[in-house]
Amino acid sequence: MDEATTAARRQVDAARAALLVEVDELEAAARSAVDIPAKVRRSPGKAAATAGGIAFLGLGGPRRLLRGLRRAVRGGKDPVPGSVLPEEIERLVDGLGESAPAVRARLEREFASFLDARKRKGRLGDDGPATLWRVVNAFGSVAASNAARKLVERAFAADRDRPPVAPPEDRGA
Repeated sequence: MDEATTAARRQVDAARAALLVEVDELEAAARSAVDIPAKVRRSPGKAAATAGGIAFLGLGGPRRLLRGLRRAVRGGKDPVPGSVLPEEIERLVDGLGESAPAVRARLEREFASFLDARKRKGRLGDDGPATLWRVVNAFGSVAASNAARKLVERAFAADRDRPPVAPPEDRGA
């Protein structure tokens, strides 16, 4: 063999050894990342806080918190009307017999969508508090998704204190 071939083989062997070390490091990091019991033993408070944060976000905690804050500021829920239909139409619908509930539901849906379309067309942006809550909701959902990503990263992060992987020469390969 000539010198170029020997040098190329040495480079390939060195690259293989480096790759084996990298694969072993990756495997060790993956094992330490999913070794939840060891993480809990090492720092139970941190593990409990991370699990609590994941549960809080997973169960819709920020949305519930904002809804409660909104109710506290506005003074509770708005009362739902019994029916949005005028009395004359209610009497006519009641006279329809068995199909009355379906007709009433359809009329109320159509009337609500008509009012909603009219509100959107005529008075865009007149409702200040609703706009404020839409902005809070938009920023809140972005913040919640970032927090969820960070919590999941923290829960499945490899331990920095894990022992290094032995080089390939020491393993008897």
